[in-house]
Order: sequence, then structure tokens, then C-alpha cells
Amino acid sequence: MNKKPITIDDLAVMVQKGFTHTDEHFTQVHEQFAQVHRELGAIRKELLGVVYRPEFDDLQERVRQMEDILSVLKKKAV
Repeated sequence: MNKKPITIDDLAVMVQKGFTHTDEHFTQVHEQFAQVHRELGAIRKELLGVVYRPEFDDLQERVRQMEDILSVLKKKAV
């Protein structure tokens, strides 16, 4: 087995081959992040105006209390 010594040029070619597909990989990653960004934007638009459950429950309790007060006032007025 006669091994040929590796020259700087050989090494440069090997390194270049290793980086050949790296650009393609980064392009794919960039496209995937762009897609995620678009989807998050769409989700944010759908969530505008959404009332969260604790806020809804609090509001529902306050309305119930107001209805109770109005009911008592109605009875007093009659």
C-alpha cells in the first residue's frame, strides 16, 4: 500500500467538498424558519380579541353579582 501524501491543495478540495451542501442546508433551514414565522403571524391574528378563561370567569361572576343586585332592587321597588 503506497499512500500518496496529502497536499494543501488536496486538503482544500476536501474541505470545499464538505462545504458544498452546507449552503443548501442553510437555505432549507431559512425557508423553514420563514414558514414558521408566517404561521405564527396567522395564529396571532386569530388570537386577537380572544378572551382568556380566567378573564371570562371573572366577568361572568361580576355580571352574576350585578344581576343579583338588580333583582333585589326590583323586589324593593315593587
